[in-house]
Amino acid sequence: MAVFLYLSIMKLNKINDLLGHEGAIYALEESFEANKCYSTGFDNMVVEWDLIEKTNPIAIAKLPSKAFSILKIESLNLLLVGTAQGGVHVIDITTKTEIKFLLVQTDMIFDLLYIENKNQLIVVSADGSLSVWNCENWTLIVQKNITTNKLRACIEFNNELLIGCEDGIIRILDDNFNEINRIETHDSGFGVNTLIISPSEKYLISGSRDGHINFHSLEDNYKLVKRIPAHNFAVYDIKFSPNHTKFITVSRDKSFKVWNAKTLEVISKIDYKVGGHKASVNAVLWFANNIIVTTGDDRSIKVWEIAK
Repeated sequence: MAVFLYLSIMKLNKINDLLGHEGAIYALEESFEANKCYSTGFDNMVVEWDLIEKTNPIAIAKLPSKAFSILKIESLNLLLVGTAQGGVHVIDITTKTEIKFLLVQTDMIFDLLYIENKNQLIVVSADGSLSVWNCENWTLIVQKNITTNKLRACIEFNNELLIGCEDGIIRILDDNFNEINRIETHDSGFGVNTLIISPSEKYLISGSRDGHINFHSLEDNYKLVKRIPAHNFAVYDIKFSPNHTKFITVSRDKSFKVWNAKTLEVISKIDYKVGGHKASVNAVLWFANNIIVTTGDDRSIKVWEIAK
């Protein structure tokens, strides 16, 4: 696979290395408190970390199985965690108690999406199924099989649900959850692991196991307008900076890259040679105070600050 050349013109300083998980970390989410985040993964734990102060982490929950997804619903004061056994734990963050356990899917829950104007939770699973839940009374609205392949990621745009699938296809569903279109964009059989809408709402950006990030026009029926060989292995997560001028991609190739959102040039690359992760990088957060948080299979959470 082609290696993307870059200029390191933005410097990141590592300000914290948070250790304590006993297995790979698969998901991050911002905390309800400033300068804190949640993590979860292989060791079944949900943990809250202070990113700046060197304080002991707080155990939020011990789950019966490993977890692959985590979602904060701020308006409801809830933290949701999707597990390897197909369940979603709904945790009241004030009392740190589980108030509901949702179970329809039979395999790993890779992504969770809250649609606020409908007060609905979307759950996608490795068994190829989608479930939709009413977040007021936690009743099941619909459950259906989308494909025989794994469903890896989901986002909403203009009342359409976009689902990244293991076969390299992005399936598009209407508000009744029926497939109305599909984007055959990544290499066949290379799963679409992450999806994000650009802040300008001009592009749908997808990251895949083929190592590419693809840009699709939201103004021209999801037409592919740019395909970039971003990493040597799978791309697992993409996040934009709060000011929308940059974005980050993280990868199984043990690196993460910061990109100029306008020119699509790499302005910084961090790998183990410069203090980065020693294994797959699985998730990233970008906070408003120029703090970046990355995590992965090496069981560490690394906190970075953009040098001034």
